[in-house]
This record gives sequence, C-alpha cells and structure tokens, in this order.
Amino acid sequence: MARRAVWGLLLLNIHGLSASHLDFTRSRSRPKQPRLTFVAFLTSQDGGVVCSGTVIHESFVLTAAACFHTDTGDMISYQHKVLVGDEYKAIRQLVPHPSYRLQRTFFDVGLIKVSTAIRLGAAVSLIKMAAVEQMEVGDMMKTTCWIMDASRSWLKQERSHIVMRSLCKNAPISALGLFGANTMVCAIVQRNKCYVNRGSPLYDGGKQYGVAVKNIEDHTTYIKVSKIRPWIINILYKNYTQDFWE
Repeated sequence: MARRAVWGLLLLNIHGLSASHLDFTRSRSRPKQPRLTFVAFLTSQDGGVVCSGTVIHESFVLTAAACFHTDTGDMISYQHKVLVGDEYKAIRQLVPHPSYRLQRTFFDVGLIKVSTAIRLGAAVSLIKMAAVEQMEVGDMMKTTCWIMDASRSWLKQERSHIVMRSLCKNAPISALGLFGANTMVCAIVQRNKCYVNRGSPLYDGGKQYGVAVKNIEDHTTYIKVSKIRPWIINILYKNYTQDFWE
C-alpha cells in the first residue's frame, strides 16, 4: 500500500476511542503535516484500523491492551496485522500488562510483537520511552489525532496540554474514590474536533510520555510511560513474555 493511503484514512466513529474500524481510502492530496514515522496501526482482518500504536523496538509496537479485544469482549485473532510504514506485519504475540483487566484503564497497555523485524529508516523510526515523568499541570505536549471533513479524515500532530486529574471527565474511579493511583495523566487537545484514538502517544522532544486509553470530548486519559517502562524493558530485552492467547 502506498503511503498516501495511510494518510487518507476514512475515519468512522473514532470519537470516544471505540474500536470501530477505519477504512483505507486513497486521496490525491492531503494537508501538510509532520512525518509521524513512529506511529503504527493495529488493523483488522479486513484491513481497517482498530487502534494506533508506536514503534518502540524493531520487533514491538506499544498500544492499549483494550485493543486486543473486539467490541463484544472477544479476543482478536492472528488474522489482525500491524501496519508500519508501508508494510503489513503479521502478529507473533500480544502481551498485555500483567495488571490489566478488561473494562479497567489503570494499566490498559500492551505490546504487540510482530513476526518479522520492522525495517527502520526514513519511513519508519523508533520513539524513545520517557524514563521519568517530567509532566506538570499546564505543560504543553504533543499527541496524534484525527481531523475529519465532509470527504476524508487524516492523522495529524496536535498540541495537547496537561490538566489537573480532577478535571478529566473520563477519570476512572476506584472503590476508594482515587484517580487511577499514580499511573495516569489527563490532557486536552488544543484544537477542537481533533479526535485522539486509543493507543495514540503523548510525546515531546522525541520521547513518549503517555499511551491514550480513554477519551471523552476533548479530554484524553493517558497511561504514564514512566510507570510501565520497567515492565516494557523486561519484555524487550529480557525476553520475559506471556502470550495473550495462552
């Protein structure tokens, strides 16, 4: 598939971070935008995009663990693939965070291991994982989101600022009334009607600070990468994996 097909994705019901599919369409032109070479997509059996993700290793993509389920709660199949640059990659393993539970967002993150190594270069690059939080209320970050018009939709980079967690309309509340312990951060996209997809990154300066897990209106909840980085390192470099289908 040509790269222009990726940027000409037709967006369907992306608002609310549902697992609704995005269908590929070709467009003769697209708005000018930065090259988001570290962004990948989990795609369904029919080629529609289910979730976004980021390339953090030549064999792994980071995304939300809820993407490993269908709308009915069933597990996705090996027929799903990962679109990286111009290539579709078969899935070798799905590795959710060990503390992830369906319908809870506190540790809604997972890794997709692809069957063959991702070719890095001008079209595809890695994004670094932030080792420390370095986020305060009012800080301006970046995220990826979808813009829609009457005929097409496209992915773009947009500014997003950190807000108080108590202001996040989609903050999950535990039995103790606490906001997701200290694993989450809330941010608001500065541009109206730019919809953040599940698995999209919160990033700045070439480092990823968050993974989008839930969205209501312009408020998006992200899992802090610094809180899950030790687990990711174990997966990537110590080969400690448990297959999602096991």
